[in-house]
Amino acid sequence: MNKILDIVEKIFKIVFFISFFVGGIVVLIYCIRIGYMPAGIGVGDSLFFIAIAMWFSFIYVLYFGCISATSLLVVWVVKLPINRIFSLSKALFNCKERRINEFDWSLYPLLLGGLIFALALYKVIDLPELRGFVTSTGYLVVAISVSLVVSLIIHQDLEALFNAIRRNLESLKGCWKRYVMIIPLLVIFFSPLVVYPEISKQMSKAAFGGLGVSVKNAEIYLDRKKEPLFYGGETTVSNDHLILKDVDILWTGVGNGTVIEIKINNEPRKYVLKTSEILFSY
Repeated sequence: MNKILDIVEKIFKIVFFISFFVGGIVVLIYCIRIGYMPAGIGVGDSLFFIAIAMWFSFIYVLYFGCISATSLLVVWVVKLPINRIFSLSKALFNCKERRINEFDWSLYPLLLGGLIFALALYKVIDLPELRGFVTSTGYLVVAISVSLVVSLIIHQDLEALFNAIRRNLESLKGCWKRYVMIIPLLVIFFSPLVVYPEISKQMSKAAFGGLGVSVKNAEIYLDRKKEPLFYGGETTVSNDHLILKDVDILWTGVGNGTVIEIKINNEPRKYVLKTSEILFSY
């Protein structure tokens, strides 16, 4: 079991550092999605890109760990009927019996974590903005579960599977092919961001929201002179201030611009404001 954890630790270290590069790409994709490239970024603001990369890395590694634990839970549930099918096949056709061995007790906390994550997904599946994310996550769990089942049928148990991976890596020690073998692992790890855009969207929203760059359902105070720009939206006027209600701030705090989205005549519209023009927001 210690060998398994050692391999997992090394893989996740590599993935975490690669995630910094992916975090930069996420910032670029997010800016393209909202139709705004930040201007007026200073040296101090450059720390934001490091922070967003670190935060995105943490969120995505945690997410991938959760779906891996959930996939492991699925395999634990289906291994009994699968073993029964193989036993029946041996009895009927006198073929070699394949089976998935019992899981080590040390994996049970992971199974519990997978169960909690699955219940959390079930709770939020009715939310329209998260339905696509939950569906994509479900497909991903099924794909990983099938891959694990096939791998465990070949290698019997998790320790045998990880020992096979470790032997392959050690046989290439000091060889450039070792790094080539890591590439498929990285492709598998980051492929959900490409295959399921909804996952990438929600991960980036969580990362930007966690750093306060984007804010949901905010109220913004502007100069009253800007009232004609927002006719048809949910606005009020108080003490010569124009108050915009139920605004989604898509970008703020980095550079000199703030991007907001507000419904005008029930249609979402984006506006780019100078951050200095916003008197107050919360």
